[in-house]
Amino acid sequence: MASREASAPSWVNVVESSDAHAGEGWVDRATDTADYEALLEKAAAFGHPVTQEALDAQIKSLDDGDVPLETATLPEADLRRRIVEATNIGFLLDGLDARRLEVVTTSQNTANGTVERDLVFVDPYAGKFKGILLMPEGPGPFPAVVAIHGHPDDAETYRDSFHGKDFPAHGYAVLMLTMRAMAIDAAEHQVSVDLLRGGFTLVGMRVYETLLGLKYLRFLAAKDSSIDAGRIGLIGHSGGSSASDLTVRLEPLFRAYVSDNSVDWHRSDSTWEKFIGKREPWHCETVPALFPINEQIRDFSTSATPIEKVAYGTAKSQSGNDGIIEFFDGVLKR
Repeated sequence: MASREASAPSWVNVVESSDAHAGEGWVDRATDTADYEALLEKAAAFGHPVTQEALDAQIKSLDDGDVPLETATLPEADLRRRIVEATNIGFLLDGLDARRLEVVTTSQNTANGTVERDLVFVDPYAGKFKGILLMPEGPGPFPAVVAIHGHPDDAETYRDSFHGKDFPAHGYAVLMLTMRAMAIDAAEHQVSVDLLRGGFTLVGMRVYETLLGLKYLRFLAAKDSSIDAGRIGLIGHSGGSSASDLTVRLEPLFRAYVSDNSVDWHRSDSTWEKFIGKREPWHCETVPALFPINEQIRDFSTSATPIEKVAYGTAKSQSGNDGIIEFFDGVLKR
């Protein structure tokens, strides 16, 4: 596939190209932690490093029940600020639109009324990650949904086993992103610990990559009006929902959100020991600084964005018959 570039609108810096080989030679996305480890050096000026002993002490305080919850109801702006501080992504949010984002199409095909594009995103801080964009055939503009899978899935799993293929059939574009180091295994444990020690968080990177997906949809809206930038929703499953619970609190451009999982940002060792027979590794949902405000994050009644809370796993593909499509229709198509 020959390379071609399209100029980005001045207000959102995205450069598109095509390269059939850009998606080749990748390591297993579950163990793909190199870009996150590199962040520790790239963003060292923004980190707040802690020792392993201090980090262990934070976790022990949570284990012992010594960390109180925030009792005062936080205004929306204050809750947003606390989430940004706890995940340490303020430097990523600053200048997000102006920072160069490369999006490479590695393949494209059309079948059964749906256009499918395989994508590689390249960002100075996040590095490289993959995504799949499905769109109905036709000129648009289409409402769109950004979909974030759970452990230990990827964009292909969301396309084939969740609502991925249903959205275009109901008139929506859907951008499914593949999250890296998302298998609750040794690789995710190690990079979670390394980022926490460096003063960063793995879930913060998941939030940032979701916002890069939104940025790309906004670029398409400005480039060719294929996407309606005022009608973009968000959906997550499992670990993708816990991360998206944060994202929707930070970005009002997501006009509707569906969640099937929320967490307290502490490890659930007793559950793991009961059902799996071992202690839970640290992973993207291990963020001690979020624990004091976890109940307020999970109180969706305080969200300015309409949120539909569904049972865990409800987003499994059922041709839109579970109410999820209807919820998005009621918000994004009215």
